[in-house]
Amino acid sequence: MPGMMDNHTHFVMGSKMLTQVDLLSVKTRQQLVDTLAKGAAALAPGRWLEGFGYDEQRWGGELPDRSWIDAVTPNTPVSIGRTDGHNLFVNSAALKLAGIDRDTPDPVGGKIVRNSAGEPTGVLRDNAMDLVTKVIPPWSEKDIDAAVQLGIKNALSRGTTQCHGADMDFVTFDALRRARAKGETGLRFYPSVWAKDWEKLAEIIRREGRGDDWVRWGIVKAMADGALLADERPHLRDLGHASIGLGRNPSKSSVNR
Repeated sequence: MPGMMDNHTHFVMGSKMLTQVDLLSVKTRQQLVDTLAKGAAALAPGRWLEGFGYDEQRWGGELPDRSWIDAVTPNTPVSIGRTDGHNLFVNSAALKLAGIDRDTPDPVGGKIVRNSAGEPTGVLRDNAMDLVTKVIPPWSEKDIDAAVQLGIKNALSRGTTQCHGADMDFVTFDALRRARAKGETGLRFYPSVWAKDWEKLAEIIRREGRGDDWVRWGIVKAMADGALLADERPHLRDLGHASIGLGRNPSKSSVNR
């Protein structure tokens, strides 16, 4: 029976979404607030509320602001990703844990969106997302593996039989290798890693080859662009805040805009 191939997936991210708050169906500002309030209420105080899939274009284009959700998430740090994967929306509790305030400079390759008074709104773009993600407790391998199995079941139920990865670290790569070590995965995978990590990947290929028909590897990914949102105007402002490093010394072998 023929099946579909998805050539751009973030499989662990998508699999985690199956266990998190549903943001893909959020179409209004109030729905966003209500969804996060309900999600926070189900967690113990201090636990992070994570999710993915919001898009301000569904409610007219106004970027979300932490003031919308602070009152309903006072003791719950919130970190939710936009559908493009280039932006996070967080609340004040998350900003505090990450040490982000009006005096925090934009990191290279990223942007802390600020209001007219210079205060962070809670929207973080590209490399600025790392300021928050690095303080979120990581998922255990056990939890990641369980999520991957949910993702495989979901993909197969929709007629997808192979996924190519567009991932940003070795989390998915390692999770799929663990799944393959336990037997046939049911879904075929071709994961990627960052181009800057090509030497690590080359060493794995040297030792183990390129995998098999179920899980194979050899792709590297590089990025040379930023993200467009409601307040970005293509061709009218400089979007050149990203760089890619491909050589042994990324600082000497990079493409900057």
